[in-house]
This record gives sequence, C-alpha cells and structure tokens, in this order.
Amino acid sequence: MIVFLGAIDDEINLLRDSFDQKKIKLPVSGIFFDVIVRSCGIGKLESAISLYEIIAEYSEVEEVVFLGSAGAYVNKGVSFISSNHFTQIDLSAKEGRSKKPDLMSSEITSRAGPLGLYLSEKLELSPGTVNTTDSITLVSTELFPANTYENLEAYGLAYVANKLSIPFSCIMPVTNTVSPSGSDEWRRNFRIMSENLQKNILLLLDCS
Repeated sequence: MIVFLGAIDDEINLLRDSFDQKKIKLPVSGIFFDVIVRSCGIGKLESAISLYEIIAEYSEVEEVVFLGSAGAYVNKGVSFISSNHFTQIDLSAKEGRSKKPDLMSSEITSRAGPLGLYLSEKLELSPGTVNTTDSITLVSTELFPANTYENLEAYGLAYVANKLSIPFSCIMPVTNTVSPSGSDEWRRNFRIMSENLQKNILLLLDCS
C-alpha cells in the first residue's frame, strides 16, 4: 500500500478524488498498489501521530509520499522540490541564541521508495533539504544552507517513517519566500501550485 499525505485537504484533494481506496500501477515495475490519500494535520506532532495511526490501521503500508508546501529561505526561483533529507533547526539556534540537547536528533535522511524516486525524476523536481520548525519563521534569513526549505510537518513524518523502516519522500511546491510577508504569499500561491503538482502526478500514474 502507498500512502499519499497532505497537511490539509487542499494539498491532496485531486489525488484523493482519483486514487483513494483504489489501485495505481507503478510504471517502473508494472505492479499495482493499493492507495490511500489522507490529510495529516498541521505541525510535526499532529502529523506524526496521524501517520502512526494510519500505519497502525493499514499494516501493509510500503511507502509514504508527502505533498505539503514549503517556503524558501533563499529564493532561487525553484518552484517544486523533492526531499529525503530533513532537519529540525530553529532560527534562534542558527543565531546562537538557543540549542537542542546533544541527545536530541536534528537531522534525518529517509529512504526513498520507488514511487518517490519515479515522481522526482519524471517531474524534474529540484532536490532540497526540508527544515521543520514549530512555528512559521517571519523574518528573512540567509543562515540556512542553500536549497533549504521550511515546512511544519516533514520532520515529524520522516521520523515516524524511519522508525518503522518505511520509505518516505516529500514532493512539494515552493509557495513563498520565508519572510515577514511569507504567509500572505503562501495564501496567494498554495492552492494553484498544489493543484498543478497533483495534476502532473495524475498524468503519470494509471489507476484502476
């Protein structure tokens, strides 16, 4: 079984209408997989619990693909990204004003599944690191490495998937630049960019 997730319904509505509780054929293998499409909630804790509950209900989950949305710390004109590298680093830590305990993880690399790899390649997505914070960053900063993007759910989802040895990938539109006006920019862009991403995915996958 393959699980498509979005933080909110608008990020997965088209996939849900076409794929939920159906089968899709993975082009690289020709094998059909059962699919469920769910929203997981906002923030790393709520999304992590949601994914854990889905996996507990559907014990045959073989891969998870998350379609969220991301803000770019440095705007390089990238529209869509894929990621299997996740961090949870607050801006205050980058500025030297806080730190995580040494025993607390701050970085995860997930294992990409065949669907995540296929979509990343066919959609020609730019690779990036997704950083998860507890709150939306409202100031501009260049303290994060190039090609790093902010999202509130990715780290929590990757953590659960890694703990349960399930392949996990993020495929997301870059809806805004991280800045004081980032939330307004996200509101203007996220719906149409999420729809475009979903439409492109629908073109690549056969459903039965």
